[in-house]
Amino acid sequence: MTVNKKPNGKVVVFGNQKGGCGKTTLAVTLACGLKTQGLNVLLVDADPQGSVMNWGDRISEDLVESMPHIEKHDNTLIDQALKRARERYDYTIVDLGSNLGFGGDVIQKMLLKSLREADYVLIPVEPSPIDVDASEAFVDVLRDIWARREEEKPKASFVINAVRKGTMLTREIENVLKEFYQMNIFDTKIDSREAYKLAFLKGDSVFNSKNADVLANANAFVAEARKVIGL
Repeated sequence: MTVNKKPNGKVVVFGNQKGGCGKTTLAVTLACGLKTQGLNVLLVDADPQGSVMNWGDRISEDLVESMPHIEKHDNTLIDQALKRARERYDYTIVDLGSNLGFGGDVIQKMLLKSLREADYVLIPVEPSPIDVDASEAFVDVLRDIWARREEEKPKASFVINAVRKGTMLTREIENVLKEFYQMNIFDTKIDSREAYKLAFLKGDSVFNSKNADVLANANAFVAEARKVIGL
């Protein structure tokens, strides 16, 4: 009997219903961090706003070789593209738009097909009650998709982003997320630092920062992602 072996590459999707929670910034950060570790990485822009492509357009020639490969996908064949990517790349990182329930049939099909093809989904949230509430519709869709795949729990984690150290709100939000969603939350919290946004603005990687605290935070995020996702 012939067994079809699944390619080893991992597809990691960043998504949430709420815009402005840091999906694109964290997708770029993870992709760049994995690239610095010598892995073969594809970064997919599946957001109609095209923020990843905008970042890619700003990358200077001397940095191109050190950056992940970037592709734009804006049609319903994205699942086939992700299947092919598994065979070529160690990691395929997908930046989804905030379009759940909006944007027409093509965008909806893209979003759902990306989630169905994902090995793991990362859900960025800022430490805000609005972000917690706005995540519910996205998590419901995710649970339904994984239920159809006969898996008990979604392979997904929340990543708390734009955290100001020493605030009670972050701890309270983490407790609410755990209690309400019953899903994993990254131990690593992404600090609220200009370095992340500045790197994105310049078409650079935060891993080129000379700030030791920024590097430590970004490296901890990538290390935890590799641990929970595998490979």
